[in-house]
Amino acid sequence: KQVEDFIPMGSKEETERLKRKGLNLEKEQVKKQKSSEEAPEIETTTKEFPEEKIKEM
Repeated sequence: KQVEDFIPMGSKEETERLKRKGLNLEKEQVKKQKSSEEAPEIETTTKEFPEEKIKEM
């Protein structure tokens, strides 16, 4: 199953997946921002996202 789901880096499908994940991440961050005034926490989440994506691959 993992091999089936694998999408080569740089492909359109991969870009779409990243965009969708990115949009979902932004929505979560907006929720966090509204619920708490801790902006630095949100900034770290943004920086950590690409690293998590790399680990997934």
